[in-house]
Amino acid sequence: MFIAGSNSPIKNTSYKVVLPFYGYAALSFLIASILLLMDPSAFTQHYFGPHTLAVTHTMALGWGTMIILGASHQLFPVLIEGKLHSNVLAYLSFAFAAIGIPLLIFSFYKFDMGLIARIGASLINLAVISYIANLWLSMSNNKKQNVHAVFAFTSVLWLFLTTGLGLLLIWNFTSRTLSNDSLHYLSLHAHLGIIGWFLLMIIGVGSRLIPMFLISKYENKKRLWWIYILINAGLIIFYSFFFYQLNPNFILFRLRLLV
Repeated sequence: MFIAGSNSPIKNTSYKVVLPFYGYAALSFLIASILLLMDPSAFTQHYFGPHTLAVTHTMALGWGTMIILGASHQLFPVLIEGKLHSNVLAYLSFAFAAIGIPLLIFSFYKFDMGLIARIGASLINLAVISYIANLWLSMSNNKKQNVHAVFAFTSVLWLFLTTGLGLLLIWNFTSRTLSNDSLHYLSLHAHLGIIGWFLLMIIGVGSRLIPMFLISKYENKKRLWWIYILINAGLIIFYSFFFYQLNPNFILFRLRLLV
C-alpha cells in the first residue's frame, strides 16, 4: 500500500477493492497451469486450437488483466495525485469480469461460440467500460494531469478495442459479422492487447514508480511523451495496414520518391 501523509492529495484505495482482483488472478494462474498439464501437446499443435485458446485467455484475461486491473485501482490515484472516483464501479468491473471470463474460457475449451461465449464476452466488455468510466471520472475530478496517467488511460482504451474486437470475433463464428473469418483478425486482436494494453500500461506505471522506489530519481517527461507518441503511432499504422490492406513495401517506395 502507498502511504500518504495527512497533507497529501493522494487517497489510498481500500484494500477491499484490490484483493478480489488479486485473488482471482492467483486462482486463474493455478487453473491455467492445471489446464496446461492436462493437455501439454495442445501447444505443439495449431495455435487456434480449443485448449490453446482456453489456456491463453485464462492467462491473458484471468491472470494478467485481472491483476493489472486490481493494481491500477490503487496505482491510478498515485498517477493523478488524487483519488479513485468510485469503489462501486471498481466492484462492478470485478463482478462483470469475474463472471464473464470463466464463461468465455469454458466456451473456448468446448469450442462452442454460441450463447454462453457471447454472454461471457459481453460481460468482459461491460467490465472494461466500468473501468474506463471510473478512470475517466477520476481524472476529471482531479486537475493535475501527467504523462503517466495518459499512458494508463490510453492503454485502457486499447483494451476496450481489444475486447470489443474479441466480442465481434465471437459473433463472427456463428454469423457473418465481419468481412473475413475470425482467424484473419487474430493478429490484430493479439497486437492490440499485448502492445496497446499491456505495454502502454506497464510503461506508464513503471515510469512513475521507478523514480519513486529506486535510487535514481531521473525522469524525462519529454522523452516519455515521445515514447507514447511512437507506440500509439505504430499501433495506428499497423491498424491501417491491416484494415486497408496496404503494402508496407509500396508505402516505403512512395516515400522514397517523395524524398
